[in-house]
Amino acid sequence: MLIAGQGCVINVSCIKGSKPQPGLTSYCMSKAGLEMLTKSAALELARFGVRVNAVSSSFLNTNLYRVAGLTELENESVMQKEADTNPMGRCATVEEVCHAIVHLTSQHSKKMTGQIVNVDGGKHLTVRG
Repeated sequence: MLIAGQGCVINVSCIKGSKPQPGLTSYCMSKAGLEMLTKSAALELARFGVRVNAVSSSFLNTNLYRVAGLTELENESVMQKEADTNPMGRCATVEEVCHAIVHLTSQHSKKMTGQIVNVDGGKHLTVRG
């Protein structure tokens, strides 16, 4: 269906696909594998007009840690630490990641394939993941 419709695939990764973190080996490996799948599939499917890209974010402002049991104070502490280590001084939002995904599906990016688009405020440029 993708090949018939000149479609696109957008994978969702995160900074841990390129920046390892102790204690998260399996997660980091899965994201690194997803990023290589993105590049390999892009190369294989390009001749059919199918584009394959990924969006990679750093820490997102979601309810993840609240659901995991952190108190509001603990959650705010995690958010502040992440913001303090981000070049843009804040965490990314889910909406910002969604905008990147929508852009990659649009005609504005019809020549983009095999890309890992970082929506992370420059975090991938820093030493700490």
